[in-house]
Amino acid sequence: TTTSTPTTPMATTTTAAAAGALPPGPAYEDFEFVTDDTGLLAMRVPTAWADRFGGAWAIDGEEIGPGLNASVDIDGWLQGWSTPGVFLGATDVLDVTPDEYLVGLSFLDDECTYDGREDYDDGEYLGRFDTWSGCGGSPSVFFAVASEPYGGGAVVVVELILVTDADVEALDSVLASFRLLGDL
Repeated sequence: TTTSTPTTPMATTTTAAAAGALPPGPAYEDFEFVTDDTGLLAMRVPTAWADRFGGAWAIDGEEIGPGLNASVDIDGWLQGWSTPGVFLGATDVLDVTPDEYLVGLSFLDDECTYDGREDYDDGEYLGRFDTWSGCGGSPSVFFAVASEPYGGGAVVVVELILVTDADVEALDSVLASFRLLGDL
């Protein structure tokens, strides 16, 4: 679903952490807002990321909240490190802090080099972010934010795979625009 919700510009220092040694890639020509099937999640992604899924976020078969994927190929994004894309999810079911959620991603250490954790605060969401590089023996970067809206109520997660330097612009767009638009 495409929507015209405006973005809130956000100056970020996270691009430097994510850019690493990504190879050059063609810039994305256009971006658009997308929402999940419930209308609770929204973000701005490259229009080239036209393969989308807005169904429930599930862990081990249990639905824990709304979810939204966007990629050039979601199956490729889920199965390897050579396809850029993003996942946005929100839950009030998991009893975890943003830090605890990120610790749960430590299995990525088997395929990527962990570059560290930093604070995340965009004025609407507060949490932490982790960056992994060299994923799957490639220059790809995995970037994960786990945050809570100011005032709490849910854990909001953003996970991206960056394959080329063009994906840094996609990262900036997603971070400047992701939103939980209501109560879970």
